[in-house]
Amino acid sequence: MLAAESVGALSGCAGTRVVALPDRLFHALSSTVTSQGIIALVRLPAWEIEDVFRGPAGEQSLVVVLDGLQDPGNAGAIARAAEAFGATGLMFLKGTASPFHPKTLRASAGSLFRVPFVSAASFAGPPVQVYAAMPFTGAERMAADADFGAPCAIVIGSEGRGVSAELLAIAEPVAIPTVAVESLNAAVAAAILLYEARKQRV
Repeated sequence: MLAAESVGALSGCAGTRVVALPDRLFHALSSTVTSQGIIALVRLPAWEIEDVFRGPAGEQSLVVVLDGLQDPGNAGAIARAAEAFGATGLMFLKGTASPFHPKTLRASAGSLFRVPFVSAASFAGPPVQVYAAMPFTGAERMAADADFGAPCAIVIGSEGRGVSAELLAIAEPVAIPTVAVESLNAAVAAAILLYEARKQRV
């Protein structure tokens, strides 16, 4: 659906049904104050757990597990970082913001249309090393010392309570050394851990 002033931008797109709406109606439907003038109705791929753990040829599994992460902006930003640093997929566990929430989709900048993801009640999949992001106290393994080169999953817990006891029971805690602050924003921490994983894999 297009705002009237955006019709020319998509004229001639093969296989796409284009509907022009009066500007007032379009802006009433849009979920943003300042929209780009286009609303798309698309069918996402139907991914399975196997797709999340199966990377491109030669790539080991690198899965990001969102464990009760409630802020859709954080969830979307993590999806964007996951694509940027070569993660094979994402798992949205119970209590996590929906991957289909408008703010999640916007913050992902399109990554959720390309990176396999599944929603699940609990963590499942083939055997991999599981790492849980934890606040820095000095007792945890440092992120740079973790073996992210092997098939693994990185768990990012909720903004309030952190990683659930269920996942802590099967995970190895890893932390990012910080100065003066105990912990980082969930999306920032995920991006740093994913960068470290990518650095170990190239």
